[in-house]
Amino acid sequence: MPPEIPVAEGALAILATIAVIGAAVAWMAHVYLPANVRKWNRLTMELSDRLATLENDRQRDHTEMQRLRIRLTELEIGVRVLIAQVKRLGESPDWGDDAPPPGDAAPVDNMVLHRNIAALFDVDEIDDLAFRLGIPPDEIEGKRRDTRARNLVLYADRRERVDELVELVRQLRPEWRMQ
Repeated sequence: MPPEIPVAEGALAILATIAVIGAAVAWMAHVYLPANVRKWNRLTMELSDRLATLENDRQRDHTEMQRLRIRLTELEIGVRVLIAQVKRLGESPDWGDDAPPPGDAAPVDNMVLHRNIAALFDVDEIDDLAFRLGIPPDEIEGKRRDTRARNLVLYADRRERVDELVELVRQLRPEWRMQ
């Protein structure tokens, strides 16, 4: 049988063990915790700097894209002017618009047209298309973009004005090609 340790001495031994463990944990926290906090702070700063750099790059790219879109539109207008000048001189340009001549245009697929309009324009812009065609926007039913686009195309089709709608879409989105 093991020698008996009085209860007070046993409790004291347990308390001493807990104190040693607590001191070891405190020492480890003192040594390792500040290093980890510094590491996380450094990592957070690096990520914040990287995020700021990416945001600046995104803004610069957006500005450059806007500039290029404007330049492309200017060049497209210039090409159209040159083609018109060549035609006025009685010549036929070797290179020109992709669009077929008026009267030879392929029939427009209303489903494709409404999907294109829904992809290119938001609800307010679809209302603007209707307005520009002299159609009161409240005549076009629907709240969602695709519904309003479909109803605008159907309205124009019932009144045989789809060609006007297509031309207006081309004017507002020069880069658009029926897909």
